[in-house]
Amino acid sequence: MRRGNLFGATASSPRRRARFGFTLIELLVVIAVIAMLAAILFPVFAKARERARQATCQSNLKQIGLSFSAYLNDYDDVYPADEADPFLWQGRHWRWPLKTYLGYSGRKASDAGGAADPLKA
Repeated sequence: MRRGNLFGATASSPRRRARFGFTLIELLVVIAVIAMLAAILFPVFAKARERARQATCQSNLKQIGLSFSAYLNDYDDVYPADEADPFLWQGRHWRWPLKTYLGYSGRKASDAGGAADPLKA
């Protein structure tokens, strides 16, 4: 004699259906939960990416400042541009003399296997 479950159906009873998938409601609930989590996390990822950019920029500026300091130390506190040159801030005259202090050899970063040129960032 077979024993039935709480509703009186046995394992071989035709009233019991095998359940092989998710219902539409279950799938919609899962999609809604994922969408809500994505809406929460996307701004967090954007902020993290912006902070990484800021850290990279700050590091590049520090390297340029240190290279200026090394250049001035080597050349008796004389800047690599003329005093009457209004384009010092654009990097027209100081970019080339500082490349050796920045470790830039003139090759692409992919060829040299190193980091990109901080003067272009």
